[in-house]
Amino acid sequence: MKIWKSINNIKFPSIAIELITIECFTHNYHYETSIIERIKTLMDYIIDNIETIKLYDPGNPSNDVLEDFSIQKRKIIKNALEKDLIDIQCNPNSIKQVFK
Repeated sequence: MKIWKSINNIKFPSIAIELITIECFTHNYHYETSIIERIKTLMDYIIDNIETIKLYDPGNPSNDVLEDFSIQKRKIIKNALEKDLIDIQCNPNSIKQVFK
């Protein structure tokens, strides 16, 4: 996902990507067998949760790393992920372009 944010020029803290990935695979989402399925699962999780999720810094549990992240910025991420996920679902080979 860090590659994805760089390719798409998305301003999203790296620690937030790490924490949301941990959240994704710790809670309601199950590990899939292939890396592509795991990426799609993570993309789905972010799409479903980005607008409301709170991600607390393990070094400072009172610090939500997305507290100052506006709803507009969150929607930009959600929309970009939705577009790319649709591309991947329609053509699995497009993952190569999404994650160059």
